[in-house]
Amino acid sequence: MPHQVAEAGWEIFKATVDYSPKEQLGEIIKQFKENVTESGFENICEIQADYVTKIADGGYLLGEERFKILSLCDEICALEQIGMCFPVAQKESFESAMHKHFTTERMRYRDIAKARVDEFNNDFWHYKLIL
Repeated sequence: MPHQVAEAGWEIFKATVDYSPKEQLGEIIKQFKENVTESGFENICEIQADYVTKIADGGYLLGEERFKILSLCDEICALEQIGMCFPVAQKESFESAMHKHFTTERMRYRDIAKARVDEFNNDFWHYKLIL
């Protein structure tokens, strides 16, 4: 279920970039956040960050796993952009671990990042680091 919450957050985030009547989006985001809280996933950013960190710490990664890591990082950034809480200490720990990972593995991520980056995620910190 966390992946469904994160995917829905990603789609809502994309709508904030792409959708005209912004006043309707505010209500959609509010409802999403309420539903997430009611479902017990108010810590979705932490859940996803733990998951992506475990994958990244798994040793040699296949291309599919690197793709998944970038996708999860996109979702975490998108969730933050629509106002989902990510406690500062956990966020700093996550970004520090991933910064180290991406710096060490930059060349292995570069082609995947180039293929994934678009109008929605080109300002996300991990793409700026990799590209």
